[in-house]
Amino acid sequence: MFAKKGNTLILLVIVVVLTIAGLMYFNSLNKTSSNTQQDKKVTINSTEKTKIFKSSSALRFSIELPFDYQAEERFGSVIIFTPNGSIFINRNGTNFDRLEDYLSDLSIKNHFVLINKNNSQVNGLETISGNIEKEKIYFIYKDYAVYSLSAKDKSLYNDLDQIAKLFHYAP
Repeated sequence: MFAKKGNTLILLVIVVVLTIAGLMYFNSLNKTSSNTQQDKKVTINSTEKTKIFKSSSALRFSIELPFDYQAEERFGSVIIFTPNGSIFINRNGTNFDRLEDYLSDLSIKNHFVLINKNNSQVNGLETISGNIEKEKIYFIYKDYAVYSLSAKDKSLYNDLDQIAKLFHYAP
């Protein structure tokens, strides 16, 4: 009986120690990566009072932002903090080779209708923009990946338009 309790206690101690070690390891990785990402991602264009944000190699894009905007990459997406709210950029992989087909499938699966739809190009990339309810959104297609740039607040629509126009795929 004592041997059984002893084995259970040893197993419990091992699980607790491994859990604590894992948390410490992931916490140190997160601090290191966030410090280095913020240091290397922003280039300031002093003549126009703008800066260029470069995403990680996983997201593969750059955008030009007004100097007082902040961009932060989080778990495969980027949030742009403006004085008036936030703009979101996400990247999704797809098996579709056309943006129109991707959006058709997405709208069926997620039960939405893209209104005020506009087909265009941003820096040579197939782009479709429009509104889903009160959210303005740009979908930009590049090599089986779809970037979505969106803002929910109407006061950010002009900022979103400008940021979308300055979107660059960065292989």
